[in-house]
Amino acid sequence: MSLNELEYALTEALKRLRMARIVATYQAGEEGLILPTYKGSLLRGAFGHALRKMVCTCNGLHNDEHSANEKHEPDCVYGYIFEGNVSIDAVKQRGEVPRPIVMVPPLEKKQEYFPGETFSLTITLFGDSISYLPYLFNVLESMGENGLGKGRQHAGLRQVFRQDIHGEVWPIYDRRKRILNTDETEFRAIDIVQQLNYRSDRLNVYFETPTRIQQMGQNVVTPEFHLIVRNLIRRLTSLLYFYHGQYRMEIDFKQVFRDAETVSLLHNETSWYDWERYSNRQKERMKLGGIIGKAVYEGTWQPFYLLVKLAEWIHVGKNPMFGLGKVKVFT
Repeated sequence: MSLNELEYALTEALKRLRMARIVATYQAGEEGLILPTYKGSLLRGAFGHALRKMVCTCNGLHNDEHSANEKHEPDCVYGYIFEGNVSIDAVKQRGEVPRPIVMVPPLEKKQEYFPGETFSLTITLFGDSISYLPYLFNVLESMGENGLGKGRQHAGLRQVFRQDIHGEVWPIYDRRKRILNTDETEFRAIDIVQQLNYRSDRLNVYFETPTRIQQMGQNVVTPEFHLIVRNLIRRLTSLLYFYHGQYRMEIDFKQVFRDAETVSLLHNETSWYDWERYSNRQKERMKLGGIIGKAVYEGTWQPFYLLVKLAEWIHVGKNPMFGLGKVKVFT
């Protein structure tokens, strides 16, 4: 496969990848809020708990209990969005199922929010999961009402915005007016990347949140370009297969990976960032660290630019529901 064929295959795939991004703004209540430095685990857990309580009606599953072995019904909205519950036949074909959602917490490290102060949670949905967007407004509202952080203090959902392909936000939900408008929320990935231009011969990737990439079961501490490409190809093809009508990319993956190996890591300014979370499902503390910082690449990276730029939306590596793997790409 030539590099031009790679660009064509990526373009065709991105024409099919459907996305919707919303930004929910919360306001600390009268008691204020105490939140952790990295808020991804807290907000993911609060979202999952509220979603489960609101939409899971599976027989034999209690809304206030979590088990690593529980099975949800095929039509369960919670199981579909939060657990990646898709058809058994599809799993046999593709293996591990990605969740059709990415969550990005506020990246500021502040922990104390005084009464009236605000913060935002960004959520991106992919493919068929976008049809469940109307459910999420009540879920987001319930998250704050249930309480967040130390002492589970109240946080009011004030407004929800849609974010367009240029990063501009537009209000679609106002709690006071009880108005919901999801028009123009969905777009195609190709709309984001089709007008990209290269401005230098070097590609810069900044890992904004811990990026957890594994190779042969081991954590990657040096972000070689071909490892980034392998991970993104795997993630993109899985999202397309499971949530876009089992679409398959027609591409020589082995040749793509060989071509990616010719792109070199010129400067590595990344470091490892460790953090832990407690898993209610597995009843143990889990380490979820990853690399943060900047990496600079040189070589024939241009045919991969569509793919790497897409990482700003689909993320790189494991646990994107915690906000991990958020990157910024520029040339």
